[in-house]
Amino acid sequence: MLIKTKSEEKTELFDKVIVTLPSFLFLKLVPTLPTDYKEKLEKLQNLGATNLILRLKEPFSKINTYWLNVCDKNAPVMAIVEHTNYMDKKYYGGEYLVYLGNYKSPDDAYFTMTKEEMLKKFDPI
Repeated sequence: MLIKTKSEEKTELFDKVIVTLPSFLFLKLVPTLPTDYKEKLEKLQNLGATNLILRLKEPFSKINTYWLNVCDKNAPVMAIVEHTNYMDKKYYGGEYLVYLGNYKSPDDAYFTMTKEEMLKKFDPI
């Protein structure tokens, strides 16, 4: 593996490398991957993350839950994550920070919604 930094270029050998990039990006960054491995990566179906970030004046969860999974296929979110139940609100300008997340196929309508449309979907009241 060739590693480039601002000051030098060198080669390092590793038994294994863990890559957490999207497959299409990894393929662009490392075009010299073995053909059979590249073909496997090209067949993968990707999901995109949608997140609605809320800045609140008071806590969302009354029981100090950091991460709550929502196990309902019809729900607009699959995770409710209240960061200020993990790190103090002083690190977030005194606000309570919550994000509502989900994973969708790349062609899902969520990826073209405005923040107002998404908020209405998440909270129709």
